[in-house]
Amino acid sequence: MTTIKTLEKFEIAAKSEGFTMNEDKCVYSAATLDFLGYRISHNTLSPGPERLAPLLNLPTITDAKSLKRIVEKAFESLKVEPANAAIQVIDENIPFTVETDALDFAISATLNQEGRPVAFHSFTLQSSEQYYSL
Repeated sequence: MTTIKTLEKFEIAAKSEGFTMNEDKCVYSAATLDFLGYRISHNTLSPGPERLAPLLNLPTITDAKSLKRIVEKAFESLKVEPANAAIQVIDENIPFTVETDALDFAISATLNQEGRPVAFHSFTLQSSEQYYSL
């Protein structure tokens, strides 16, 4: 079945269930799509331009108070960055690479394919676990 036939069947089924579609907002056969603040393309989900605009449009820092505020915000953002990073869809035909890091107080890992992340994991060690040998 062709994509056009599938789309026509979808539209008929949607209309029969009472759904309406605004043709001005419909996108067909697009290589990329911006949706709910993310850019979706073949096997990739990344932050959309409107999510990046506040960072890209930051004014130049001219005083210590502003610098401190920006550094604090950057640190808070950095803590959640893995959740917003572009995640590659897993392809079971491509070999996996695991990268790990262990500190005195935390352990983290990423699962990668061709150098791109597909999963993240990290946790903080309990005080008793901090004495385990690695």
